[in-house]
Amino acid sequence: MKVQRALHGHIDLESPVLLVCLDGWVDAGGVLDRTTRAVLDGPSILLASFDADDLINYRTRRPIMHVDSGINTGLDWPTIEILACKDLDGRDVLVLAGAEPDRAWRGFSDAVVAMAQEYGVRLALTLGAYPAATPHTRDITLSAVGTTPKLVERVGYLEGKHDVPAGVHAALERACADVGIPSVGLWAPVPHYAAAEPFPAAVAALLRGLEQVADRRFLTANIQAEADSVTERLDTVLAGDDERARMVGNLESHADNVARTHPSEIPTGDQLADQFREFLDDNDD
Repeated sequence: MKVQRALHGHIDLESPVLLVCLDGWVDAGGVLDRTTRAVLDGPSILLASFDADDLINYRTRRPIMHVDSGINTGLDWPTIEILACKDLDGRDVLVLAGAEPDRAWRGFSDAVVAMAQEYGVRLALTLGAYPAATPHTRDITLSAVGTTPKLVERVGYLEGKHDVPAGVHAALERACADVGIPSVGLWAPVPHYAAAEPFPAAVAALLRGLEQVADRRFLTANIQAEADSVTERLDTVLAGDDERARMVGNLESHADNVARTHPSEIPTGDQLADQFREFLDDNDD
């Protein structure tokens, strides 16, 4: 199915990076949402949009109705947009933001990649966060899934072959690879006991990874302060809960042991994939 895009303007960009920030799949700790807001915090220009009627199942992702004293005053419909912005150093970025499409992934990917080619995108990155058995008291280690060994080696990856459920980001990565645009997905683990609340430490980790891989800087002192504040709050909560403190202590021991062991002793990718499938099954909606 061919997917049409509505064009709203055109500007000249210098070697832009494409960031894919589509919500609706896995976003532990609200990390992707907060990262997207950090990237689009400054001025941005709407370049293109997609008709949500063609791509979204409204029974899965319902529009928001606004009610004032019993009166329906309007609806906010899901959007899918491509915007242009600049990082903190004034370097160009294209951002694909909004709702993950429910259908026509191949046609949608082709339309996005065609626009990336028009603007001379040199690198595409997808971002995400998932719940994991990791403690908030240790540094966050990103993992990568990409289309070239050089890119994933800069971040780290799971050894071996794995079959896992895919989001539209995976289709976009492959579509980019097919036209010669290197692509990599950066994934941040969020402590499973903190995944239902904002976890800005993972936001900071993703933004550091973005700077490392794509040379685009968005991390600010405010985001780091948010991360420090949440970490302190979790420390306070654990100090008054012996059971949770023991759980985090076990996670710390495991994390420290894994850091010292041979890769063959680390849980396999298949084991992690099974855990990930269980999470998706438990969070079907």
